[in-house]
Amino acid sequence: PYTGLELLAIPAIYPDTAMIHVQRADKFSNAIIDGRTVADEYIARASKHVILTAEEIVSTDEIRKEADKTTIPFFLVDAVVYAPFGSHPYDCYGYYDIDYEHIDNYVKNIEEGGLEAGRKYLDEYVYSVKDHFEYLKKIPIDKLLKLMSDGKKIKKERKYDGKKIYPSEMAVIATARNLEDNKSVFVGVGLPLVAASLAQRLYAPHLTIVYEGGAIQPVIHAKFLLLSPNDSRATFRAVMVASSVDIFSLAQRGYIDYGVISGAQIDQYGNVN
Repeated sequence: PYTGLELLAIPAIYPDTAMIHVQRADKFSNAIIDGRTVADEYIARASKHVILTAEEIVSTDEIRKEADKTTIPFFLVDAVVYAPFGSHPYDCYGYYDIDYEHIDNYVKNIEEGGLEAGRKYLDEYVYSVKDHFEYLKKIPIDKLLKLMSDGKKIKKERKYDGKKIYPSEMAVIATARNLEDNKSVFVGVGLPLVAASLAQRLYAPHLTIVYEGGAIQPVIHAKFLLLSPNDSRATFRAVMVASSVDIFSLAQRGYIDYGVISGAQIDQYGNVN
């Protein structure tokens, strides 16, 4: 209506039910999400019903002490469930790291066994357990304790003979070389994470990286790469941790120079699925 451009209007999405994991909540369902929130607070507001799972159930007095940190208020929530390690095998910011071994084994089994391997996984970790705590009993206690080391676990290096260069590696190198110093880049999941990290390390030390998950200008650790822009490590020494909605708003207003994203399918015209 303001520029004369023809635009496509899409109705807002109102999910029937949202299930959201948080770090802390009280018995009335006031919830605090530490670190990046991605879009959880907006999902809670849009959904007809909301169920929270929480690492800790704390007193309302503790919530009141940090009222400015309350991300999801009680009147948006239908139920709250105590679920320590509720994000396993993924991470929970400030509580535990990603269980890479668990995820690697799952991927390997799926690659080798296909759909049947997926069914076996669900049978073992979902259908055969009566509740979340029985699920946790399947994970060795020493592993859970190790995962609680605040994201300091480093993924084992994979063997590589250096003789073959894959197309994906060429894409990463080409992308990194095209990211200019003193510019900003929006970074999505997958190869864009590697390309942005490589650019900052080798070609553009003053490149401002803005992760899809909400972290702005984090420090890239030399010893590991991120599994996702939503990893806890993605916020390491960031100057700001916002939501995905905030990041897209910055891009819309022209504050981001480059966008590097990946997709399941991309056609010759750049349409992404």
